[in-house]
Amino acid sequence: MSNKTPAVAYIKYKFKTTGRQDFILYIKNTPLKLREIDFVIDIYNGASYKELASKYKISMESVYKRKRNIFEKLLDI
Repeated sequence: MSNKTPAVAYIKYKFKTTGRQDFILYIKNTPLKLREIDFVIDIYNGASYKELASKYKISMESVYKRKRNIFEKLLDI
């Protein structure tokens, strides 16, 4: 696709450097909506974009946009 935004790069780094339980606690203590939290946890668990699109009944393009928007929110926290 394109280059990672700073927010996407940062959250991907957090995925790699934070233990599973700590990351889930971090995500649950953010002001994200429950559906957004589930989306991030699915990404953390390794769901493909195709699986995410199917699960959330959105297009592949919407998966990219939703991921970027949620990660931007997390960076601003």
